[in-house]
Amino acid sequence: MYKKPVLNYLNSVIPKIVSIRELLTYASLLGLSAYVFLLVFQPFGTYNFEHAYKFSLLSGYGVILFVAYALISVLLRKKRGTIAIELFRIFLVLLLSVFLNFVYHGWFINQAPLQWNNLPYIGFYTLSLYSPIATIYFLLRVDKRHSYYEKNNSSIERLSIKPAIILSQMNDCHLGLVDIPNGNQSLKLLPSDFIFAKSMDNYCMIYFRKDGTVKKQMVRI
Repeated sequence: MYKKPVLNYLNSVIPKIVSIRELLTYASLLGLSAYVFLLVFQPFGTYNFEHAYKFSLLSGYGVILFVAYALISVLLRKKRGTIAIELFRIFLVLLLSVFLNFVYHGWFINQAPLQWNNLPYIGFYTLSLYSPIATIYFLLRVDKRHSYYEKNNSSIERLSIKPAIILSQMNDCHLGLVDIPNGNQSLKLLPSDFIFAKSMDNYCMIYFRKDGTVKKQMVRI
């Protein structure tokens, strides 16, 4: 019953992270958020942790989130931008962060050999620390999805489609055609043959019927 709506939601398109600058911006904000969270709330016994370089050591957890997000985002850079991929990104970032935090906590904080029985506890602490930050990040990405749709809808509305009357060479009657500008050329269709237009950034894909089949042609907006 709910399978189709859930799948449709997961397959919803959101803007991809394509530039290195955007990737590093997200990674920096996530890492900084983790560090500030530790400084302000000092959870999991951090308040009682005594060390001359306490705040410097705590910054390592922010650096780990920065590195984990950057690495996973590079691996997923060729994937299509969807909500499912974004959730998968968050899952992989949390998974990698758990392992890196485990290593960092053992070697740098405790300065002792790794004890694998501590991994579940580090995993719990990592999820408790990063989950609120990941939730805010996800909501921001979903908000970009709405902006993406609004931009596409406005692009479709800006598409200039004006009627024209031309003389048919097949008979003596006049046919009202839809004239769709496309650079120096134009695509002329009967209103009954026009199906719909799908905007893609600066281009628009026109779907129409011709010779009994559905065809498509890309035009520049």
